[in-house]
Amino acid sequence: MDARTTSSPEGGESGGRPESADDKRYIRTLTAVYVTLLLTAFSVAVWAQRVEHDFTAAATALGAVFLLVPTVEVVAKRDDRRDATQHRLAFLKAFGIAAVPTVLVWLVLAALPVDVTDRTELKNATLRSGTTAQLTVDSAPDGDELRVTLEVREAAAGGTSCIPGGELRFDGQDLAEPVTVETDDELTTTLPLDAAGPGVSADITLLAAEGCEVTLVRKQASYR
Repeated sequence: MDARTTSSPEGGESGGRPESADDKRYIRTLTAVYVTLLLTAFSVAVWAQRVEHDFTAAATALGAVFLLVPTVEVVAKRDDRRDATQHRLAFLKAFGIAAVPTVLVWLVLAALPVDVTDRTELKNATLRSGTTAQLTVDSAPDGDELRVTLEVREAAAGGTSCIPGGELRFDGQDLAEPVTVETDDELTTTLPLDAAGPGVSADITLLAAEGCEVTLVRKQASYR
């Protein structure tokens, strides 16, 4: 009796046909295309959320990733189920390849300070003993601390010296606790935050001898 070739339910020969060189090249190219698309979407999402703080743009980029799934299924509708499986495996492989560097970049950016210097403003920056300036950051807190660097300038020549000898006291409802630092030509201090609002504000009070007068200049500010 002649031997007959049985067919699998998917329409291919039992045991499946071996992959040709063209098949392998096609799958490699398809995987590279998926990796490129996924890396682009992930990069836009990470940059928008971690750098620009644009959650809408980040969500849109991630939404584009999910739109790739039905696209994969459309492309995968070929002659038999084995081809469709190859497409899905190519997409999953590409997803893993793109996800690993994306997660690493995300963790690195999350550990770095978030510069908010351009969004930081000082009001009533010229202080006499006992008077108060207002420090405001027009950016939602990204971390538990705000690190601030200020230049302290003597406001009037010949007056009572405030540097050294004076102190600046930082307090306000957005701070977890008040912080007091000695005046210097340039000072850096870290303020513990207790704020969940759209920004951060703090009062800065000059504690010094009568006749002391200084002007504060913003140099740098960052969330940590």
